[in-house]
Amino acid sequence: MQAKPRAYLDAGYTGRASGGVKVAYPSWTESITLAPYVGLYGDYYFNTGDANVAGAAAILPVFDGWSARAIAGIGIQFSDGGQFTVGAERSGSRKWRRPGD
Repeated sequence: MQAKPRAYLDAGYTGRASGGVKVAYPSWTESITLAPYVGLYGDYYFNTGDANVAGAAAILPVFDGWSARAIAGIGIQFSDGGQFTVGAERSGSRKWRRPGD
């Protein structure tokens, strides 16, 4: 009988807590409503244990600590009910560390 390798080493977890603001300013015509938006967020990344895939723990970085995010985009709503949104996000100031550090 041969033992099967486990996919995860530990029952650790990882997550992100965020807080911020997003502001939109809608404008419309008879057939289309446009809503450009911008936002700023503060994020805190956290993890415990070793939630990495077995064998990859030595090479995968882990986010840990505070970060900031800025978002921008535009939402479009048509008079027939169809909607479309496109946006972008830029983040930075993350503290990278190797698992176990």
